[in-house]
Amino acid sequence: MPEPTDDISEMAPYTVSESAKLSNDDKGNKLKLDWNESTFPPSPQVRERLEEFVKNGHFEYYPDVTARELREKLAEYVGCGVENLQVFNGSDDALRAILDTYLGQDDVFLAREPVYTQPYTFVETNGANRVTFTCESPFKKGVDRFLTVLEETQPKVTYIPNPNNPTGVYYTQEEIEELLLAAPDTLFIVDEAYYEYADTTVSNSVSEYDNLIVCRTFSKAFGLASCRIGYTVANKEIIRELEKVRNGKSVNLFGQIAASAALDDIKYMRDCVRTVVETREWLVENLRARGHSVVSTPANFVLIEIDNPKGTIEGLKREGVYVRNRDYLPQLDGYIRVSIGDREQMQTFLNAFERVTEKSRAD
Repeated sequence: MPEPTDDISEMAPYTVSESAKLSNDDKGNKLKLDWNESTFPPSPQVRERLEEFVKNGHFEYYPDVTARELREKLAEYVGCGVENLQVFNGSDDALRAILDTYLGQDDVFLAREPVYTQPYTFVETNGANRVTFTCESPFKKGVDRFLTVLEETQPKVTYIPNPNNPTGVYYTQEEIEELLLAAPDTLFIVDEAYYEYADTTVSNSVSEYDNLIVCRTFSKAFGLASCRIGYTVANKEIIRELEKVRNGKSVNLFGQIAASAALDDIKYMRDCVRTVVETREWLVENLRARGHSVVSTPANFVLIEIDNPKGTIEGLKREGVYVRNRDYLPQLDGYIRVSIGDREQMQTFLNAFERVTEKSRAD
């Protein structure tokens, strides 16, 4: 049997959430709070546009490989030129394209942990060297430490989710620019998957800094995780380089239609975001009032520190509630992550969580 490359043989696969393995029918019957998806359906306009396409659209043709209509709407939403944008089959696909373009054999990829680990797969596939570091606290910014590591390692690419998943650490535009200036030969990928919740961005700096690229997704606030639409914002030279490896056919037409419709109903998305933010604050207040240690974030999730993460997660699963174990990540011993939905959903979580933790204490 043919052998995979040495890099692939030694690679550990990315660990998906527990509920990701459920059938679509089962997902609809559970309270799914373990993968930071929106618990809200997308704008009604999305379903209307897709139904119209199903009735009258051309399934036999490839999609628009330039995603021109979607990019024009995105340019208005982001506040940049169409030439500064490109659309991908989800932001993970965008990350893969960026790393395929800029990261080669033995190049250094830098990330501060704990962090979203999906990019590690792409780094190792390319035979690059993954270098990580931690700060004194996973919940502090540690800009000075970041600057020191940049100087020591001289990375080709640095990855910064902003806000960070799973810790919620958020760097201001001024702090990001300090890092950009400190390492002008390093490409900084700023992953703004949770931009709509945090409501601040560095995308307006891409024309000024030629070592900055921003990634975003429709999988969170827009409620389109199943449609797989992500996009990058960068100077036009970087976008042109990404075009060399991007496969335009992979951005399916259903996703393009859905994302375009979602952008036509920004008010709906912002109303959902407002509900999540208000509910997040309510949940944090209630958990703390019950004596639990909680880390709030600028995104659509919180972290809860508990004595028995695995047992608690299993107990919640028996209640039909799925949350994510973060206990095995660096500096996050004892933590679980909970995505935020509406008040009714989070009351259901809170009730189940209290039952499970009380039973655990009694045992």
